[in-house]
Amino acid sequence: TGWAILINMHARRLSTWYSGIGEKMMNGLDLMLLGLVCYYLGLKFRRPIGKKMARYWFVWLAICGLVWKPGTHGRLDLLMPEEWAFRWRMQVIDTVFIILFLTAGDLTVDSRIFTEDKCQFINNLGLFLFLVHKAIHIIFPEPWNWFVILSWIPIFWYIYKPKDSPLP
Repeated sequence: TGWAILINMHARRLSTWYSGIGEKMMNGLDLMLLGLVCYYLGLKFRRPIGKKMARYWFVWLAICGLVWKPGTHGRLDLLMPEEWAFRWRMQVIDTVFIILFLTAGDLTVDSRIFTEDKCQFINNLGLFLFLVHKAIHIIFPEPWNWFVILSWIPIFWYIYKPKDSPLP
């Protein structure tokens, strides 16, 4: 059922009547429904597809690079053009990344980044930046907004740096 929702989600978006600012609300509903279905019912063939996507990451990344139209920029989720070929390109890339997240999300991050490299601060930094990044982009003009965002990295590293374990 997860695959059926994914196909329905992206096939519907290829039509010309399904676009614009109103589609953004439906996109959130579609993604929530897809996430809930995949969480509670699973996704058939998740493990073999996930292994292939994680192992051959350079292939799907190259395909997305070939599909992407050079010079494209902006909020494509809000301003989806009417040209069918361009919409098709964006849906292919969107589908590839959703499939990657659902099938190989756990395989794309090595857990040793937290155990061996001692980068536990990244969890708290990610949550913090998720909550405040929009406000930072509104308050600070470019390029200062990126400087403010990047300046939080050493702060969080210092606050959450690994403590030396006491000697026994």
